[in-house]
Amino acid sequence: MSVDLRTALHRQLGFHTTDPNPAWDRLPGPTLASPEGVRSLLERVGTLLGTEKPAVAASQFAKWYCRSLVSVLHEFSVLGIARTASLRDVTVLFPGDPPFAILCGGRATPVADDAARESLRELTVIRLFAHNWNLVFKTLREATGIREDLLWENGSMYLNHFYRLWIEEAGDAALRERLEDDYRYIQKEAPPELYGELQCFNPFAWTGKPVRRTCCLRYHLPDGGYCKGCPISHAETEA
Repeated sequence: MSVDLRTALHRQLGFHTTDPNPAWDRLPGPTLASPEGVRSLLERVGTLLGTEKPAVAASQFAKWYCRSLVSVLHEFSVLGIARTASLRDVTVLFPGDPPFAILCGGRATPVADDAARESLRELTVIRLFAHNWNLVFKTLREATGIREDLLWENGSMYLNHFYRLWIEEAGDAALRERLEDDYRYIQKEAPPELYGELQCFNPFAWTGKPVRRTCCLRYHLPDGGYCKGCPISHAETEA
């Protein structure tokens, strides 16, 4: 993938590895593990999205946050770069339009050979999921009461969508095989502890179906719209 295409993809996902504008408002990643920091964040997100319901703001923020950070997996699987993306490595940016972006300043390690790839993949997974998503989801649950499985499914929608897209668009057999192997590992084979302390199962193992098991609460936003895989809209259609 060319530098231009990579830049375009990261811009589409709101993901930056260098600071695009020091003047933008920002929130350091570790704040997302703080109850006070998360309450402040959700007030801001609620204002931006037009909702007074903290759980709705939490779910919609988690969807955007996970979508942006899927870029870390693209870097690993497609570009051969293992980037550290634990909570201390990221910063939430508020550009205005779009409303959110991520700055990830974590160390980038080239994946030099197959021997190093397996250990780097495990490190990439544990830092992104156990040391980032898992911590954010727990704090959002504590602040709003929202279910963690709902938040994990929010992230899974982008994990599944983008890996399937990258596999479909892979330009050669070797890249396609690598993508399929990483996708299978993350969704099915990785042990639960890579996704967070006290995890009893891989939170992605039951995901990937066209219709979600949980509702992301998007229909509570002012436009009243449903997401593509909404179980509520599908149930109404089938009724």
